[in-house]
Amino acid sequence: MLDMWQLLLDLATAGLPERRRAWGSALRAELAAIEPRAERRRFALGGAWAALRSGLPGGAWMLVGGVALAVAGGTFAASRWSLAHGAGGILGFWMTTPSVLLCVVALVAAWRTRSFGSGLRTGALAALAALLAALAVGVPEAIVWADRHAGYLSTGDAVPPTWESAVRDVLRPEFLLAMLVFWTPATALGAGLGRLRRSGRVADDQGGLEGHRAR
Repeated sequence: MLDMWQLLLDLATAGLPERRRAWGSALRAELAAIEPRAERRRFALGGAWAALRSGLPGGAWMLVGGVALAVAGGTFAASRWSLAHGAGGILGFWMTTPSVLLCVVALVAAWRTRSFGSGLRTGALAALAALLAALAVGVPEAIVWADRHAGYLSTGDAVPPTWESAVRDVLRPEFLLAMLVFWTPATALGAGLGRLRRSGRVADDQGGLEGHRAR
């Protein structure tokens, strides 16, 4: 049976900087010794969050901030454009544009550090920032859509009876979880592509060494 909390902590602590690797190993070992499900969940979430913050490469916060600003600005622009042109909500923007941004951010972080784990952690933190940015702009925009009788912000369907229902549509847990799940493959893809730099360099180094020996 898949141990989701162990998998989460394994991914969060993968490829930590050398100075933090012993700490990551200790976290994984401690989680393996915990049996109650509630305690495992709390420990895994706390450990993963600590690993995200402490295992970031240099310049990661600039990448994370850039994603947050881009998603916030894009959400506002997409909302107003959809209102003006009757395009029917901004769900498509929320699903696709952050995915592209997260893929690029994870790729850049992994490429610079030659570490899949660094790319994945940077992308994960950027995903959380993107979600908060989308909500920070999306909630007031949902009220604007309700006030103008344009429908729900996400899809543009069915004029919400109150502004409260318009806001609840944006804050639905299943909707937020779906966005994070949708963004995850793009983040992993970016980290994986960035990790290829290390493989390519190792192959080049080995080829050069063999050529030198042949001479």
